[in-house]
Amino acid sequence: MQVENDTNKEVWNGDIGFIAAVDTEEAELAVDFDDLVVSYGFGELDALVPAYATTIHKSQGSE
Repeated sequence: MQVENDTNKEVWNGDIGFIAAVDTEEAELAVDFDDLVVSYGFGELDALVPAYATTIHKSQGSE
């Protein structure tokens, strides 16, 4: 789950995605947000958290 808005990547607080690929050589992670695949450098991963224990407040951002 994205935890902060990122206008450059066009992902928003509360968006839930699935890890599509991990590239250790390029130090990048690809996340699929409903057919929008977004790349994150390993240094940007603080913007993502696991969504298996999401609060109601946080899930409202994905509406």
